[in-house]
Amino acid sequence: MKKTILISALCIGLFLFAGGYSHFEHKPRTGAEAPLLAVANADTTLRLDLSHGRYVLLDFWTSADAPSRKSVNVYTAWQRRHPDAPLSVAGINFDSSAGLFHEIVRVDSLNPAEQFHASGDTARAIVRDYALRRGYGSVLINPEGVIECFNPTEEYLDSVFNINIRN
Repeated sequence: MKKTILISALCIGLFLFAGGYSHFEHKPRTGAEAPLLAVANADTTLRLDLSHGRYVLLDFWTSADAPSRKSVNVYTAWQRRHPDAPLSVAGINFDSSAGLFHEIVRVDSLNPAEQFHASGDTARAIVRDYALRRGYGSVLINPEGVIECFNPTEEYLDSVFNINIRN
């Protein structure tokens, strides 16, 4: 009788313990379909479901995270050097102040049409869907809407778009 109660208690405990992990975070991975995303700025709305047919580079950044702020400038500069590449760069900012975001876009000479400020429920959904709790970064999405890679280097972008660098 004691064995039956002990085994039953262990099974119930195991069931409850495993149930606690049923809502764990699924991180997007290379080769998986990119999570849907919709965010607007003053001029346009970025919707991944409408951008099939082009590569999209999503760069998530804040003013307080120096590496992410630097990366948005690097990708913007790459795009300016290669305007014919079929790539849309979209910077998505999570600063608490929209005013600070607009000032950084101005000071860093970023293209305002390619920069989006996310806050409230929109920001929380993006952070959740792209598993950004452990830091910001970038995601390259191919024309089929599939994640090609995370944090691509300029050299990687050159190779994807067959850009020959001449010295």
